[in-house]
Order: sequence, then structure tokens, then C-alpha cells
Amino acid sequence: MRIEDPMIVAALPELNVELRSPSALAGLTSLAIGGTTDLLRIKNHESIPSLLSLLDSHGVSHRFLGGGSNLLVGDGELPWVVLQLASSDPDIALDGNFAHVDGAADLGRTVTYCAKHDLGGMEGLIGVPGTVGGALRMNAGAYGMQIGSYVREVKLYRDARGEAGTSLQTVQRNSSRDSYLQRKAAFEPAAGPEKRRLHLQKSARGVRWTHDR
Repeated sequence: MRIEDPMIVAALPELNVELRSPSALAGLTSLAIGGTTDLLRIKNHESIPSLLSLLDSHGVSHRFLGGGSNLLVGDGELPWVVLQLASSDPDIALDGNFAHVDGAADLGRTVTYCAKHDLGGMEGLIGVPGTVGGALRMNAGAYGMQIGSYVREVKLYRDARGEAGTSLQTVQRNSSRDSYLQRKAAFEPAAGPEKRRLHLQKSARGVRWTHDR
């Protein structure tokens, strides 16, 4: 699908959204498959409600894309545009025993970064592909631990309600079918000299971030 309506094209810069036209999803998925469509990179996550309202009012179908891990997408011209959160710079900020992490941040790199700053406990997630937002959406886990155990706060956008908000850690532990986009979260792992065992496993401690699916 192509966004050709001049009203939409003109409004995107005001929302701090970058239009990449056309984009092949094969270059954005880990399986290197996927057709072609317009890609909207959301640089200001606060603009998500306004962007979706704009697209809906003009009848533009859309899908959210996270890190593209293990994602199956059809070939050819796709009948919808793709929305993707752009990661902030920096996308990780430490505050005591908490790590505030952007939803578009890479999960493995986040775990490694926290480990290097003596924030541990999430070592089992080092090999899980994808973004922090995606891991939160599915409550990713490995080696007997789950990311939801470390979540303290999540900022998200609920598509069905058309609103942004903040939820406590319980949102990560429930298997809710409600469609929502992770924007930012807060984790609280355990502190310790993680750097000494970084060559064996990587750890994460606390995180607060901004959303993705």
C-alpha cells in the first residue's frame, strides 16, 4: 500500500513520523521474507494516538512491526502500511536499581548493558531475539524465569480504546488478548557484580521504557 493522500503526507512531519516509501519487509524480518509497502517510523511515541486517528480517518489499514523476529509476511504488494517505533537515543537510562528502557530497544543489548552496570537477574533472556516491547507483550522467558517478574511499570497504547496509559507489572503476567503497543517499561532486577560473569551470561536489573508490539 502507498500513502498518496497529500493531507496525510503533510501531517506526518508534524507528528515526527518518517515515511519510507516503498519499503521491503524482507529487509526488516529475521527470516528475510515479506512484500513491499510504506513504512512509517514513529520517532515521537507520544504521537501514536494522533497518527492512528489520522490513518483511520482516511481509511488507511495498518499493522505494527517490532523487531521482525520469526515473522511470516506474504510476498508482493501488501494491503496495509507498517508502523514501527524508532528507538530513542539513548534507549536505556539507569536510575538506581531501575533501568528505563525504550520499547524499541534490542532485548539482548539491553540485558548486556544492564549486566555491565551490575544489574542482574535476567540472564536467561540474553539469547531471546527481538525488542524489549515484544518480549513484554509475550512475557518472554527462558531457563525458568520470565521478564514479567522484573517489570514494575509499563507505558502503553491500547488500540481498542484509542488511549495511552500506564499499567503496573500485572499487565505483563496476564495473557490478555487486548491489542496494545508497548511504549516504555520499568524493571527491577537484582544488583550484584554481574560484570565478573558476563562472559558466561548476561543480566538485566530494572527497566522503564516506551512501547511496541
